[in-house]
Amino acid sequence: MFLTAEATKAAVEERLADSAQIRKRIDAFCADTYGIERFSEIVEKHFPVQDKKLQVCLARQIPTANIEHLAVKAAVDCLQESGVDATTVFLSFVRDGFASNCYKMSLVKLPFIFRSRKGKIVVEGQKILDKQQRYCIEGRIFAYMRTIDGNSLVEHHKQMLCDALKIKSETLHFLDASDFFTEILCKAKKNGPMFVYKKRGEKEVKAPFRGHVEADKMMRPPADWYYLFYLFIFADGRRALASTVDEDPRVVQWFEKSVAQIKDICGFVPLLLSTPLKVSVQVGVNGGAKTHHSKLNEIPKKALSNNGWMHAIPSPDLADTFYNIVRHYEEQFIACC
Repeated sequence: MFLTAEATKAAVEERLADSAQIRKRIDAFCADTYGIERFSEIVEKHFPVQDKKLQVCLARQIPTANIEHLAVKAAVDCLQESGVDATTVFLSFVRDGFASNCYKMSLVKLPFIFRSRKGKIVVEGQKILDKQQRYCIEGRIFAYMRTIDGNSLVEHHKQMLCDALKIKSETLHFLDASDFFTEILCKAKKNGPMFVYKKRGEKEVKAPFRGHVEADKMMRPPADWYYLFYLFIFADGRRALASTVDEDPRVVQWFEKSVAQIKDICGFVPLLLSTPLKVSVQVGVNGGAKTHHSKLNEIPKKALSNNGWMHAIPSPDLADTFYNIVRHYEEQFIACC
């Protein structure tokens, strides 16, 4: 699972050499099993490959300036230094609805990480959501959420990420998967999900799904149905997913089942560049190590300073794999707060 730079290049080249056949096999499966015709064309419409670089994708509801996003961007830069022609793509899913879990909560109450005067690492929350929306937030669609100053929550997070990286927004590659998931739902003539999420006002509600003829542009399928189609896009060597298997056992099950199924369908597993489950950081000169989980929600205040965040490329012996590169930067971000 922990691919070296050389192994990553070899895995990409192997898939690219068979890419036409991989897409043909996936298209045939989607047509036969789900009635979805020309699946690869749908993928290309929503996730265009504009150059020959490997697109390393980090997929979350909203891209933001947390440690995870900054570390993956730094790791891809490091891959380029190692001879892998790669670029970072931040995938979002803004049509998803809010639920009370730690990650989604971090998008509306920003957990800033910094070091106190006594040297301790401190996390402090900041509410940024419009007050009227805070009291009735469950199920509210991210695309419609607004900050205290009335701006889009999605754009607020994107701008923070651009500020932290000292990059203009037009030079970062953002792609939203919402329309892709809706389109495959609309075109599934058989074996559709038992239920879908429909838009009602600015929220989503769960409703039975009675076939593609009733599908509309504001429906979205449940995760256990769309996960296979989502992982298909990382099979042909042009895109890789920066991922760690989630701690949620349901997600682990969907992930593992989809990966095995894709291997059976096209002969290759999706191209996955692993990231850590946790990192351990030394706190203070005499302090012990403190463990932080990765999906790291914290936003380092130093990264949002006037100078942004400037990172140094680690030495080759320190960062032999993408996994180790990401871990190196996650530790560095926390230690330097």
